[in-house]
Amino acid sequence: SFWLEPNSGTRAPCLAWPLHVLSQISPPPPAFFHRAGRARCVMAGGPDRLEVGGGQPSGDNAQSSARGVVRLAPAALALSLFGLALRSTLPAPQQGLRSPSPAFARMLRGSPAPRDRCAEAREVLGRNWKESRGSTVPSTGLYPHQWSWDTAFIAIGHATINITRAKSELRRLFEGQWSNGMVPHIVFDPDVQDTSYFPGANWWESSKAAHGVAPSRVETSGITNPPVHTAAVLRIADTGHTDFLEEMWPKLDALLTYFHRDRNPTGRGLVYVRHPWENGMDNSPLWDGPLYAGIPNGLLADLPPYSRTDIHRGVDPRDRPSRAFYDRAVYILLESRKQGYDEGILWSGGLPFAIYDSFFNSLVLCGYEDMAEIALRLGRDDDVSRYRIWAEELADAIEEELWDKDEGIYGILDAVSGDRLTAKHVTGLAPLFYTTLGQRSVSTRKDHVARLLSLVRSRPFCGEGDCSPLPTLATDEPSFDSRNYWRGPVWINTNWLLARGLSRHGASGEAQRIRDSIRSLVERNGMYEYFDPLSGVPHGSNGFSWTSALYYDCCCK
Repeated sequence: SFWLEPNSGTRAPCLAWPLHVLSQISPPPPAFFHRAGRARCVMAGGPDRLEVGGGQPSGDNAQSSARGVVRLAPAALALSLFGLALRSTLPAPQQGLRSPSPAFARMLRGSPAPRDRCAEAREVLGRNWKESRGSTVPSTGLYPHQWSWDTAFIAIGHATINITRAKSELRRLFEGQWSNGMVPHIVFDPDVQDTSYFPGANWWESSKAAHGVAPSRVETSGITNPPVHTAAVLRIADTGHTDFLEEMWPKLDALLTYFHRDRNPTGRGLVYVRHPWENGMDNSPLWDGPLYAGIPNGLLADLPPYSRTDIHRGVDPRDRPSRAFYDRAVYILLESRKQGYDEGILWSGGLPFAIYDSFFNSLVLCGYEDMAEIALRLGRDDDVSRYRIWAEELADAIEEELWDKDEGIYGILDAVSGDRLTAKHVTGLAPLFYTTLGQRSVSTRKDHVARLLSLVRSRPFCGEGDCSPLPTLATDEPSFDSRNYWRGPVWINTNWLLARGLSRHGASGEAQRIRDSIRSLVERNGMYEYFDPLSGVPHGSNGFSWTSALYYDCCCK
């Protein structure tokens, strides 16, 4: 079925009922007409063009009165159009499309095009591989450099596709590791023009501003990402390449020690993020309060002009973070650079944004669990004990500091204001990723896991089959936006993490439902960046690397 979403925000069914051939156009694809309430819908030029008007069509076209987007659900294909349709309720179809083309017929019945998505996943990873860098970009247009947690997810996919590339991904990323152990969230490709991505290397100035802590041979950002690299290294080792554990141990140990030493200022185990990009969920609604309270408009008066690249490459601005968000993200970047990216100075008052986040902390805890496993395989008994102690310490802190007993979900703690903030966001489900029990919270953890499982099964998180699980924000939250980045859409990486965590907790049925969602969304649409949970429509970049890698890991082995 098709959905028309005009700019007004009204969603109206269009073309979900009998379609009638009006005429043939040149080239051959037919034009179709159907009345939807007071609107009339015309498809001309096959599946590539669709126009809607409020009056009787003239020839193959209708008069345009507003701009909108047509959504094909569940085939999940977005088409540009002009027109206006009004909400209406029509009876069930009496007849089908007359003599549709095979491709059009497949769209109408909601089945994917007959192609091998596993082969497509391999093709995407091949296209996005940069031989000169020995690594893979997230996508060839919008993201032309190497991203940290993307690299880890890509390496997981490559572990069963191309083990040489899987290792190379991580080796090249860790060439950008800072002397304090931090792995930056971007390692910039010197062969890519700096204006191709914002903010580019000249905004971060890591090699100059960090006073020798950042590497001089490569430019990087000045913030980090969740340490999912430990999972990637274990996945590579599990293919028989156990020597990679020894090779990567000092690099991973430096990274996880950095979090415990430099991002755990209270000594209780909780790790803080100092930029909204660090946990990977850039414009999460959980950031709204801290960002707008901590950085009022007055502080932005002297912000230098900048030009975003993320909304000029065929990406609808409605899918992306707002200008107000970007202003604050850039402000934090510049303040961090001004302080030389010094962790001590930044924590002691140099930044308006410092958050203890349940998603980031859960992935740090998973990193501790993985490091204990790697140490065990390497016979490093003291390190096994150290990482298990750190994991238990952090597990207790998450239970005691981030659990919201009223909402039944984990939240975030604003270290600047002291406020605890909660929303039904995938962030709050992240403690399902790990299984470590803290010494002080054994009795409460079981109940908390049960409440999280109940949320995963709930209707707002698409647990009752009427939308695609698992939206990053529950559909009944006021800030829910089904198409806007981390404020509602389904992302394949969070689904992959959640399915893995659910399996570890013995929730095999829920885990399979999440994996089925990965399979369905990708097989109907292809390797897109993220997906509308209500309609299944894809958004963001097509040919996205971690979608390809994790789909392959989930569904093609």
